[in-house]
Amino acid sequence: MKPHATGPFAGISRFEKILIALIPIVVVVFGGLTLQRAAYLKRPQTDIGVYLRAAWAVTAGEDISRATDDNGWSYTYPQLLAILAAPLADAPLDPVTKQPDPRGWHLMPYEASVVLWYALSIVTVIYTAKWLGQAVRLSSGDPRVHRMEPGVRRWWEDMLWPSLLCIVAIGSTLVRGQTNTLLAMCVAGMTLWTLRGRSFGAGVWIALAACVKVFPAFLGFYALLRRDWKMVAGAVVGTIVMLVVIPTVTIGPRKMWDNNINYLNLIVFENAREYTGANSAGETDRRKIAELQSTRDNQSLQAVFHGTLHLREVLEADGLRPGRAAKVFHAVVGLAMIVLASMAWWRMSRAKDATDPAVRRFAGYEAILSIGLLASLMLAISPMCHLHYFVIAMPLVAALLAIWKDRAPTGRLSVAGWVFFGVYFVLNLVPRFGDGGVEALRVTRYLGFAAYANLMLFGAGVWTAFAITRPTPHTPGRAPIPNEPRASSG
Repeated sequence: MKPHATGPFAGISRFEKILIALIPIVVVVFGGLTLQRAAYLKRPQTDIGVYLRAAWAVTAGEDISRATDDNGWSYTYPQLLAILAAPLADAPLDPVTKQPDPRGWHLMPYEASVVLWYALSIVTVIYTAKWLGQAVRLSSGDPRVHRMEPGVRRWWEDMLWPSLLCIVAIGSTLVRGQTNTLLAMCVAGMTLWTLRGRSFGAGVWIALAACVKVFPAFLGFYALLRRDWKMVAGAVVGTIVMLVVIPTVTIGPRKMWDNNINYLNLIVFENAREYTGANSAGETDRRKIAELQSTRDNQSLQAVFHGTLHLREVLEADGLRPGRAAKVFHAVVGLAMIVLASMAWWRMSRAKDATDPAVRRFAGYEAILSIGLLASLMLAISPMCHLHYFVIAMPLVAALLAIWKDRAPTGRLSVAGWVFFGVYFVLNLVPRFGDGGVEALRVTRYLGFAAYANLMLFGAGVWTAFAITRPTPHTPGRAPIPNEPRASSG
């Protein structure tokens, strides 16, 4: 039967085509803004310089942890990204000659490096959206979704709506020159490779994310839950290749070893000692750790709890490091969230063997929903979570949108669903006005509006996992369970 012209499996309207056609224009305009902030302000307002200066340090044989950009900001990440960014390296200017330092690479003007960095970031956004759309089609138990033709409305919705609902975090990542869109692509790749039965490749995606910023290593918990040793092997082998083999080949074994040890000492071990009150770092390292753990622009559980309890002091100091009470709260709530996510995975993993066809219908969503929950959990329990990190929530947003539409008789998102995502979007947006100079809204950053949006998303994911795996008797008015392929049309 031919679907209604305005239904989810119909072709998109002319107005919708115009809106989609405007996306490249918006991307170019936003790229111009990023270029201006990175290259044409007296004081650069992006982190691109940090990565490109570390890339120069790699080619010059310098210590990447001591390399700083023109703002004095230092590189606090594993060495892989600095090595891969070497062709875009930005050399510091000699204070006497005002020429780029000749010791390392400087293959192109800084402005050209910024443009290429931005273009690569857009590519990661495109692939994240594309792979999440493919993951939804592989996960859905509705044959209309599984076999729908490219270009129908639902096809576009599955790709674009997660990006649009996370556009605040995506835009913040792009304009800051950050790498979170790459991490989102890694999570999407992990999800899609899992659904395709390529466990080893899924583990490699985990490794790539962890070798860019270490906290995504938490996603390896999914492999342990599944007892998927191929995925574990992929993560281990990928990490060895990216942190040992590639650096050894490109900069030599001595530098590889020094960079890895310096990173472990500063970011991993000293952060752990600082968390427990046993820090022994030097003054420079203490300053870096204090910046990483401050409540300023930090949406982690401990930072939000501390900011709520000590709001006046935090506002006056524009950020304070969380105290012991906040750290205990962080640990307790984080552990509870891990238990809830594990229970949700356990329910979803057994859906495929359920006797109720209504439950089996949603069994395919186990991977995207479970990985999305762990990504959201990872953001909450990380000691540092900037506002732009929430781009990594895209897989959970995509999963909830798809499941809720599959559950609806019309195949459309309900009013309650629109309200939920509207609130989620606003809670992520409002703190940005505080960053933009609206003093009255600055408090929303320390009260953790974006963090609560993430908790709301996590709670909805857990509730959805339990709801779709709970057997219920079939009653009139419930959505029919598709069991025969239906014709789809564009």
